[in-house]
Amino acid sequence: SLRELLESIGDVLANRVRHPDGNFGVDFGIQMPGPIPDRIISDPTRLRQILTNLIKNALTFTRRGSVLVRVSKDHGKPDTNNRIHLRFEVIDTGIGIPEDKLAGLFDPFTQVDASTTRIYGGTGLGLAITRQLVDLLGGDIGVESRLNRGSRFWFTLPCGTVRPSAIRKSDPVYPSPAASLDEETTISDSKVPAVSILLAEDNPVNQKVVRSMLPKKSYRITTAVTGADAVRKFKEAQFDVVLMDVQMPVM
Repeated sequence: SLRELLESIGDVLANRVRHPDGNFGVDFGIQMPGPIPDRIISDPTRLRQILTNLIKNALTFTRRGSVLVRVSKDHGKPDTNNRIHLRFEVIDTGIGIPEDKLAGLFDPFTQVDASTTRIYGGTGLGLAITRQLVDLLGGDIGVESRLNRGSRFWFTLPCGTVRPSAIRKSDPVYPSPAASLDEETTISDSKVPAVSILLAEDNPVNQKVVRSMLPKKSYRITTAVTGADAVRKFKEAQFDVVLMDVQMPVM
């Protein structure tokens, strides 16, 4: 169910996020006000990754207080017999974002400032990937924030609905998760020298989205799915760029 999906993401991330001071004084909650279907038809892999990225981001930048996930009907768009528009919000009491930094927040490789990167890590790709995933699902995404007062990230999605009596275990209510991509991919352009990139990312959806951001030039992308794998491949070959997730397994 939708609630079980949200709870499972929160449970996993709460155990993985580590603040510099080791503090874990953050409450995680879920609100689903109003009549929200327990089951929806959408792409589960992309939806899970969108929620994971936003919740992980909120937990990372919130030392104390709370992170709340709220799911409600998007009343700005009409529903039909078999389709509903949902609004997802991830609300935190964290460090917030200056107003002049909000406009480019979903652009690739964007960080609020250098000190944020040093303290909390990150490559500036997480929110750009999230925006592309929301676009692929036909939704919209945005953010509201005040410095030192917290942030509210939201996205809306059109989702299919099903009658409970029509659900059977054999029904393809959800499509299968995307398969992992090949370990090494070359995007060729004979006019530009190849740029060698080591992509340290264990999530196949994020791998695919990063590749989609690099469509017009020549790149040789080598993928590592664990921290140890990334270190080994970095020692074995020369790379022009290393893109690394901050929460890699086997670090």
